[in-house]
Amino acid sequence: MKSDVLIPPAVNPAYYTHHLDILTHVRAIQLGRKMLATPPLVGIYEGEYEPGPSVVGDASLEEWARKTVSSDNHVVGSLAMMPRPMGGVVDTKLKVYGTGNVRVVGTSHQVPPSDLLHSKLCRCLNHPNADQCTSCKSSKDRPSPGEN
Repeated sequence: MKSDVLIPPAVNPAYYTHHLDILTHVRAIQLGRKMLATPPLVGIYEGEYEPGPSVVGDASLEEWARKTVSSDNHVVGSLAMMPRPMGGVVDTKLKVYGTGNVRVVGTSHQVPPSDLLHSKLCRCLNHPNADQCTSCKSSKDRPSPGEN
């Protein structure tokens, strides 16, 4: 513990320590490029700023991401819903692995991260527990299955 409150804490967010983290980011860049080169977006797209058209291939994109990416501390996906051996923290019933009966309701189990507002995400997830989320007070606020 630090005795000087003016010294910021040393925090290691462990970016890209799981192989799926960097793979997902690389594939997202590739998908974004493909989408932007497809009508109707290609008609308004003015070109790539970062990482730049010269950065191609998985290895180059991974290198760029590892050097460039940082967080704005908008934590999402900190309690990943996936199998425990893959790094998951909660199961499909939102139960935290290794606990007796601790559950998570919210958007921290969202994988992969999204730019959606959390309230919209809760409704879009149409999760049986979404009405327990602070921004989704009741099931009537959620769309019916298949409704956009």
